[in-house]
Amino acid sequence: MSVLLVYVIFSFLADFLLFVRCVFRTVVRSYARAVRRGYTLLDVPTVTVPFMSTVIAVSTGKGGVGKSTAACHLAARLAAAPRNGGVLLVDLDPQRNATRRLLAPEDLDGPGLAEVLTGSIPVTDAIATSRVSNDLDVLRAGSGLQEAARLIGAAKSRETVLQRMVVDPARGVWRWIILDLPPDLGDLTVNGLTAADSVLSPVLCDGDSFAGVMSVLEVLAELKEAGLNPATHAGSVIIATEPGPAYAVTLEALKAANVPVLGEWRRGKAWLSSQAAGILVWEYQNKGKNQTETIAAVDKVVTALKRKTKGRINNGA
Repeated sequence: MSVLLVYVIFSFLADFLLFVRCVFRTVVRSYARAVRRGYTLLDVPTVTVPFMSTVIAVSTGKGGVGKSTAACHLAARLAAAPRNGGVLLVDLDPQRNATRRLLAPEDLDGPGLAEVLTGSIPVTDAIATSRVSNDLDVLRAGSGLQEAARLIGAAKSRETVLQRMVVDPARGVWRWIILDLPPDLGDLTVNGLTAADSVLSPVLCDGDSFAGVMSVLEVLAELKEAGLNPATHAGSVIIATEPGPAYAVTLEALKAANVPVLGEWRRGKAWLSSQAAGILVWEYQNKGKNQTETIAAVDKVVTALKRKTKGRINNGA
């Protein structure tokens, strides 16, 4: 009995010390991030320190859906929330649309994800604060991302390169990590799906877009079967012009595939104009009903994602 008691006490102390170590590292990293963003030491204690980050991959399996637009709006609204703990958007798309949309012109050039994935620089050297919010940082795509993707394809344990080089070092520093994946199912997308806690798939009301989402889910199922990411759950957001027959068919198809619909965004004038101009919908000058509805719809998806991940994060906003 005494041996068992000693074992129980030792196990408890070991777990407690591990917990203290994790909390200490998280506090130090979060304070350092806050100071780097311009907070003073007096401000730092008011910054919420998360115990766990949530990684959301935005993936469609094809282009032309509005994936990067959705990722940028999601990241910006998360960063606008009080006590958000910080948001990091990682641009894995070689088209670099998220990088151009969220960063000021003077921050577009410089080292990016390509250099991080090849081990040339640490992840912090490729990050810039967005023009939208001091609580939103962007890991630039970098000009050599396609070459980096080729190198990943030849690497050992190629599915986990992004997780080891980017996501793991970022956990505990940013509360939310948004991965804007490429519009295909190549090695960068597989890496993003491997590292993600949740997958959000924007889908248009057409067969090609739905097929792209199904392809993403097939890859996700293969990763789960291989034990690379067994805990990831998926959701979708319908991007439609107006409700109609195509909308109803898409909604039923997603339900039949057991893909939760977290929200519906209207492709009205504000959405399309801001997408074309490379800005966020609330930056569009001609304010109107569609702009207000789009902001509310994005917030609804943010709320749904927070609810799904509430158990993983301390002090959920």
